[in-house]
Amino acid sequence: MEQHTAVDRLAALILEHESRATEVARLLHDNAGQTLTAIGFHLQALGADAEATTRIQEYLAGALENVRFACNRLQRNVIERSGLSLAIELLVDRFREEAGLEIRTNINVQGAISPSTGFAVYRIIELAANNIAAHAGVNHAELRLTAGDMGLSARISDLGCGFDAAQIHTQPLGTGFVLMKAYANSSRLQLRIDSSRSQGTIVLIQTF
Repeated sequence: MEQHTAVDRLAALILEHESRATEVARLLHDNAGQTLTAIGFHLQALGADAEATTRIQEYLAGALENVRFACNRLQRNVIERSGLSLAIELLVDRFREEAGLEIRTNINVQGAISPSTGFAVYRIIELAANNIAAHAGVNHAELRLTAGDMGLSARISDLGCGFDAAQIHTQPLGTGFVLMKAYANSSRLQLRIDSSRSQGTIVLIQTF
């Protein structure tokens, strides 16, 4: 019981940290980014010394790119600005490049998804992919994501070594599963994990 409580507290701390990081990204984008852009416009309007103005604009462009890079490192901000589909595609590319995990995707998102729901789905998929890369013993997985007027459904699966899914309820295999549950609860998503030894694992996310 104490171990379960400690892991639950860790999950809550991580969610709180990400919420604060999202606010920092928003401030960077809305304040620093817009200010740098405005300075660039005013310099161009002045046009006193063309060479000096060009050089300063180059510095500003570099600073603005750094701000954008910092914002993009905070995933919820990417989802707010670019949407869940693009964020998932970038995630799949990252796992291919960094972990050698090929994830075949079938994504069909129609309409808007709230940033909080999109971020929760993104993080659950990321955690599931992490587990596949680290523990499944395979280098292929499949991801299906659909969203529209009837709700949202996401399914990531592999044909790896699997595990006894009943242990999730009695002896958590790691913080990953607890974090998945925490993200699901934070956005009122239904989370289901099916697995058996030598048969692979399926992580299913749905709206109620």
